[in-house]
Amino acid sequence: ILKSLSKDSKYTGIDVKDYRSEELKSLMTEDQFNLIDSIKYLKSKNRETFDFVFVDGEHSWAYLMQEFRAIENVITQNAIIVYYNTLHLEGPRKLIQYASHYKYKAVTLNTSEGRGLSILHK
Repeated sequence: ILKSLSKDSKYTGIDVKDYRSEELKSLMTEDQFNLIDSIKYLKSKNRETFDFVFVDGEHSWAYLMQEFRAIENVITQNAIIVYYNTLHLEGPRKLIQYASHYKYKAVTLNTSEGRGLSILHK
């Protein structure tokens, strides 16, 4: 997905642990991947906007809803949001269902581990 973004696109990745491959690390600068509490990070970016956000972090429904609202405040109109673990965990699965009923188009793909990767777009 990162390779398909235009050179002017702004993106960020948020996770609690760095699982990126060496190839993925080579595509991102240090400020484009954040090992941090996602809500704190997103609230600190209130004047920035992103075209692409990848999130793999906390999986509880309550946290995901706060996080999703924070993401909505920092994305462009045509942004893409990607969540991981959306097939085997209830919180992320519910968030994708919520977003798809709200105003987002959602596509969920299975992963080799059966965890699921969901792509959201308005």
